[in-house]
Amino acid sequence: MTIYLGGGGTATQESQVWRRALHGVDRLLYWPFALPDARLSDAEAWLTSSLATLEIDVEVATWHSLADHSPAELTDYDLLFVGGGSTSKLTHHIRDHEYGQAIRNYLTTGGHYYGGSAGAILTADSIGIAALVDEDTEAADVRGLGLIREVSVFPHADLFSLQRQQEVANALGHDVLLLPEASGAVFDGQVLRPIGPDTVYMLTPDGARSRLRVS
Repeated sequence: MTIYLGGGGTATQESQVWRRALHGVDRLLYWPFALPDARLSDAEAWLTSSLATLEIDVEVATWHSLADHSPAELTDYDLLFVGGGSTSKLTHHIRDHEYGQAIRNYLTTGGHYYGGSAGAILTADSIGIAALVDEDTEAADVRGLGLIREVSVFPHADLFSLQRQQEVANALGHDVLLLPEASGAVFDGQVLRPIGPDTVYMLTPDGARSRLRVS
């Protein structure tokens, strides 16, 4: 299992994360479901343009709805790329089509995952942080995928004050991974490691703030 988490910046800002996530990838599957419906038709053009800017050569396929596909098709791709937008919209779509277990199966059989912003929040036990940082209040059921346990993922963290970051950790009552827009992290199933250039921190509800380190 390899999960890459992006802080929610542009492709140029997140270039180190994207290059790590896409190294050795031939076929990428893009899920843009977190975007407003009106923007779905332009999603693939945005991604291919962003990849071209970074001179990353990879074949891209985009699913605009899970209703048109089956979980068995996931094995055709090296990396599942789950983009940003509304975390609750993304989560509802995946849950409504019962793809949670399909994602877990995909990862345990050698697939890789990149989540940017909403896609990163989704990997945790809970997406409740979205209501605190994005005013994404539509989610009555805040269960995430539970791929990364006992921590919430906070993208765009550098756009919020230290006081606001701490308020979020206090409200959630558990550790929070603070991802600046230009950075991210990689999770191998056991350990979270940072991907620069900006510093990635782990914040606890009692105020302890520690630098996430390469180990």
